[in-house]
Amino acid sequence: MRISPLAATPFLVLLSPMSVVFAFAPSSSSQFAANAKIRTTPLNAMVDTREQAPRNMQPFDGWLGQCGVQRCNGFQFTSTDGLDWSVMTTENLPAGSPVIGVPEGMILSSNKAKQELEQMSRGGVQDAVKQLGMIGAAASIPEFYLTAKILVEYEREQQSPYFPWL
Repeated sequence: MRISPLAATPFLVLLSPMSVVFAFAPSSSSQFAANAKIRTTPLNAMVDTREQAPRNMQPFDGWLGQCGVQRCNGFQFTSTDGLDWSVMTTENLPAGSPVIGVPEGMILSSNKAKQELEQMSRGGVQDAVKQLGMIGAAASIPEFYLTAKILVEYEREQQSPYFPWL
C-alpha cells in the first residue's frame, strides 16, 4: 500500500438522534459505484481548501443524488454564511421519522476500511496497528483505519467513487 502525502481531508458526518434510516429501501452498492464514477474536473480545479473558503454545496448535493441518497420531503442544506452548513426540513416531521437514507456501499466505516486495507496490504497494515497499540493509542485504531481509507481514496483520484468530495 502506498499513501500519498495529504495536508488535511475534512469530512462531515451528520447524525441526529431523531433520524432513523430504516424506512428507505436500500440501494445497491454497485449502483453507488456506477453512478459515482462520473468525472469531469480535476480535484485541484474544483476544491478551494482554505479554512475560510465558502463550501461549494451544490455539486456535493448533486453527487449525493447520483449515488442514490434518499431524502425526506423538504430536506435541504442550509447556511447563513456559506462556511458553516447544517441540514433542515421545510416540512414538519413526526419524531423518529427518517430524514435521509444512505446506500450501504457509500458509507465509510472503520470495519469496512479495516477489511479493505488488510486485503490490499496483505496484512501489512497490522504492523501500523501494532505500533499504535505499543504507543498507547489503541483507542485511535478505528480513526486510523478511516484516515488510511480516505488517503487511499484520495490517491485513486478519478478511480475513487468518493473523489468528487475528497
